[in-house]
Amino acid sequence: MKIKEAFKLAMRTRSFWLMSVIMLILVAITIIITLGSLRVTSINIPIHYSDYANNFFNDKWYYLVAFIAFTVAVFVINLFLIAKMIAADKRPLAVVVQFVTILILFITLMILLNIYGIIKLKLAI
Repeated sequence: MKIKEAFKLAMRTRSFWLMSVIMLILVAITIIITLGSLRVTSINIPIHYSDYANNFFNDKWYYLVAFIAFTVAVFVINLFLIAKMIAADKRPLAVVVQFVTILILFITLMILLNIYGIIKLKLAI
């Protein structure tokens, strides 16, 4: 079955719509937060704190753009995968994949918010 026909079949299910909207909202929040907080600078920004080493690890500002690429890639790839599963009569498995995708996007958003918290903490010191 072609992907266009798979999407037509998937669009008829309410769970596909609901989960897809939730995933899209998480992707949109990640994009808005990243683009709203991103500052192009030559200064390395702290992205990770290690209590073991008792220091911050730094990277360039464009490290945060990878979160946008990751969330969009996860959303698009899993959307196609879920549509194909629904078309192949694997609806219970498709719902599980949708929940896992939402969990992945939520964890990505939490990591991004923690990184911005580290940046605020480091720049305030």
